[in-house]
Amino acid sequence: NGAMSLSSTSTIGFRTWRLTSPTPQNFYLEAVFKTVACGGSDQYGLVYRAPDYSSGLGYYFGLTCTGAYSLYKWGNSGASVVLQGVSPLVNPGVNQTNRVGVMAKGNSFTFYFNDKKVQDYTDNELSDPGHIGVFIGGYSGNFNVQMDEISYWDIH
Repeated sequence: NGAMSLSSTSTIGFRTWRLTSPTPQNFYLEAVFKTVACGGSDQYGLVYRAPDYSSGLGYYFGLTCTGAYSLYKWGNSGASVVLQGVSPLVNPGVNQTNRVGVMAKGNSFTFYFNDKKVQDYTDNELSDPGHIGVFIGGYSGNFNVQMDEISYWDIH
């Protein structure tokens, strides 16, 4: 029905992603997601600065079905959550739509939910241009989210 359907039957939070061929350095990336079936810590969002399609390296900015958000960094020194919180800007639960955005300028990142700024973050580890895309991580065993649109703009 005009949307990419992303599903997971996992209960261990295994992330899966889909990336595009462009590798922008400075950009604004935005996608619109609608939850179909989700619970608790099921997570979805954007991937950026991924150096390749298969290693999993990159930044993962997303939100859970409870309304929490996080920035997960998988770099050469390992993987960790480097930013997290709960935002009233997120529409939590099932059958909800959220517009998720990230602006990357050099080593500075600004994150958005539903066209409103959430938080800034600065990091130097993954500074090269990289692939962009979407990800999900399932915990409930019955997770489905639809991505209705995705867009990015180069920033100079």
